[in-house]
Amino acid sequence: ESADVRGSDASLARDGGYVSVSGRAWRGERSEAWLRLTGVDLRLDGDAALPMTGPLPDRLQDLRLGGFWRMATAGGAIVGLDAEISSPSDDPYSDSDVLGVGATAFARIPTTGMDAWTLLLRYDSTSTLLSGVPIPGVGYQWIRPGLLATVGIPFVIVDWRPIDDWSFSASYFPIDAGNLGIRWSPGSPAAAPGPARGPWSIGPGMSVSYENWFRADRPDEDVRLTFRTVRAFVVGEWKPAPPFALRLALGRILLREVYETEDWSDRDENRFRTDPAWYGSLGASAAF
Repeated sequence: ESADVRGSDASLARDGGYVSVSGRAWRGERSEAWLRLTGVDLRLDGDAALPMTGPLPDRLQDLRLGGFWRMATAGGAIVGLDAEISSPSDDPYSDSDVLGVGATAFARIPTTGMDAWTLLLRYDSTSTLLSGVPIPGVGYQWIRPGLLATVGIPFVIVDWRPIDDWSFSASYFPIDAGNLGIRWSPGSPAAAPGPARGPWSIGPGMSVSYENWFRADRPDEDVRLTFRTVRAFVVGEWKPAPPFALRLALGRILLREVYETEDWSDRDENRFRTDPAWYGSLGASAAF
């Protein structure tokens, strides 16, 4: 995508790719473990520059290695851990100050029917809010025909199918990351809980997202280069075979804010915003 910077003659264009592959590494009677590898390659072009730290890098990359483990207890509870190491930077894995570590420990404790309490403890050294500080969470999960909802602190996740083939989804995670979407997915009966499960789906949506990166030559290791983006889009997903999925999105970037600072709440002096712009993305994933 390409857009002009508000209030100036500068512009910013972005293009790149994202690929993720995951597979089960081990499975026991009550437990299993998965591994995943994710690659991100983002190219920046144009003469856009931040007021205090200057032009943006020409290229940003990340190679993430992660793992997931969970175990079901004799009492029906599920406990697990998801962990990942990354290096979102213009010079990945060049030094320890461009490395990121994230991990989430969780437990699902059943109550009545299929409902359950959800407990978690999240640590992320690259997060926008309270970076490097463990953040606890607690929520309650309702599972009904056509409904899967987890409402808690500090998150909300809802998938609701009021009629066959149609679903509504919403999620929010602080500080400012969320999604809203409507999907039509033939072959998804309303009686089953959770999101649409047909072989393909299509529908409109909106999202707010953050991307955090580390410049290798930044003077302070606490400084992050952040892209905050608000999108409206139509997305289609096709699953030609069980392990593979293709995803195409076409939409409008309503707002993109770029800033580089130590604190997301104190960014007014070193940021710029771009005008709205059209964009498209194509994604592929495989799980074995």
